[in-house]
Amino acid sequence: MKIKKLFAAILCLILLLSACGKTEEDPKTPDNPVSESTEEPAVSEKGAEPQETAVLHSEWVNPALNGALFTGNNGVQLLYFLDFDTMQSAPVCPRPNCKHDNPDECQALGMGNHPIEYGGNIYYFADGSGWGDDGKLAVWTELWRCAIDGSGKMKLKTLDNISVTAYGNVATVGQKLYFIGVENELDDAGTTGFSKYKLICYDFDKNEIAELCDLNEGYNSSCDIKGEFDGAFFILGSGSEEEIKIFNDDFTMVENWAELIEEGTVEVLYRYDLETGELSESDRPYPAYLCENYYICSGGEGQTEVVTPDGETKTYGGFEVMYPATPCFPNGLVFNESSGLALDPADGTVYGLNTESVAKSDTVIDYVDGSYIVSDNLGGFKKIAETDLFAGAGE
Repeated sequence: MKIKKLFAAILCLILLLSACGKTEEDPKTPDNPVSESTEEPAVSEKGAEPQETAVLHSEWVNPALNGALFTGNNGVQLLYFLDFDTMQSAPVCPRPNCKHDNPDECQALGMGNHPIEYGGNIYYFADGSGWGDDGKLAVWTELWRCAIDGSGKMKLKTLDNISVTAYGNVATVGQKLYFIGVENELDDAGTTGFSKYKLICYDFDKNEIAELCDLNEGYNSSCDIKGEFDGAFFILGSGSEEEIKIFNDDFTMVENWAELIEEGTVEVLYRYDLETGELSESDRPYPAYLCENYYICSGGEGQTEVVTPDGETKTYGGFEVMYPATPCFPNGLVFNESSGLALDPADGTVYGLNTESVAKSDTVIDYVDGSYIVSDNLGGFKKIAETDLFAGAGE
């Protein structure tokens, strides 16, 4: 309860500071200059308790105590905090009168790449690129930390020639953050389109970072953590060994480019054991959801296959999973908003959604005190009571 009051108080302070003005002109330099860490960061006693099972953090919304961190739909990575109690949101910026349009002044700008609350602080990635003294392109990713109001920014780590994409998933388990690092092949013109992927781990408490293992590589490639099941991460990688030409010489798209990529792409599902660190290829079907130790995937048209925490495999009708799926599991349910349905993987009950409350383009992201938090995926959120969310249960 003290933690919830802390966040609520900070949100109120942010809203107050954003609304109030100053009699004198604001300075042009930031109130909280950044610095690079030279020592292990102190561990705050405030904040949510670390979870010993994996918590997935997506590109667009991340759980943070009794609320969520999210970026607005403006393409500038402006970070907001949404309080689930009041359903009020505000930029994570302590500067009064801030217009939130200048990264040299606004603390909330540039924090949109996987902001994660841990120990009462926010951690996030920031990428950079430039031309080196040798005339070649150089890229890097930095890991930053700040207070939950955006103040006191500090650079913790720099990963040379590594990118961390904002559109993939990262995961936290206890005091550790796991993410996919991308090493792009570079030449004098920039990137060649060939990429290598690595699983990387950062320890919040020790301020240590380590590359754990190499994953897939190739052209037109991708790699993403899908979640945890039975003590292991399942990671889906894809790519092609040969470069596939997408553009003609006149820079128009090759007519059958999508077909060429599909035919030339190879997918692999990895299993990374969190206890032993062993990496292996899995012959399981590709998962749509890995939540609360359920392995959920398609069971064919109109069906869903579920492996339960005790290892039993069940097939349920009347519900189809979405690919790719959002890493949300509110109140133990799997949602397919576009179909207007929700599934209880424990017993196969299918619930119809009230279309007057939930649009097909909405995403149900959380469950708090008898109500569901719903995002319109455009920066808007609403709280819907459980009795108003469902239209009824299926057979």
